Amino acid sequence: SSSSSGKKDDAAPLECSFRSGHDRPILCVDWLGDANRKNSESGNKKQPATLAAGGGDNSVRVYREKETGVWEEAAAVVNAHEDDVNDIAWFSMASEKEETEQSTNYFASASDDGTAKLWTLDGTLVRTFEAAPDIGASCLAVLPDNNHFVVLLSTAVIDNNLF
Repeated sequence: SSSSSGKKDDAAPLECSFRSGHDRPILCVDWLGDANRKNSESGNKKQPATLAAGGGDNSVRVYREKETGVWEEAAAVVNAHEDDVNDIAWFSMASEKEETEQSTNYFASASDDGTAKLWTLDGTLVRTFEAAPDIGASCLAVLPDNNHFVVLLSTAVIDNNLF
C-alpha cells in the first residue's frame, strides 16, 4: 500500500476474519494490545490478540486469537444493553495489591439505551452508568487513574423525523 505522500508503507495491515456470533451488524470494535504479540528478544508469548465488539443486537462479545491464528469467542453477553451498542473501549487498571505491578483489563460499552457499562474480560458486569433519560450514548472514552476512572459519554438525540 502507499501513503498519501506516495511513499510505500512498510507496515502490513492487521486483518482478521471470523464468524462473529452477532445476529445484527457489528457497530463497534476495539483491539486490546498490539499486532506485535511476540517479544523478539526472548520469544516469549505476550497476551493473545483480543478484541471486543458491540452490535445492533444489543450484545457485547470478546474474541481471542488462538496460537493457530484462528479466532474464537472468549465471552458473550447477549442483551448486554436494551438497545444498539454504539461504542466499546478497553482500559487497564492497576492491581489493588501494592506488591504486584499487574493490571487488569476491562472494557466499557455505550448504548442507545442511554447507559455505559463496565465489563471484565470474561463479560462480567462491573458497573452501569445512566445517561439522561431517552438520550442514547453514542461514543465513550475511559480515563483510568490510580484505581479511579472517569467515563466520558457523548450523547445524541435521535429524531427519526429528520431523515
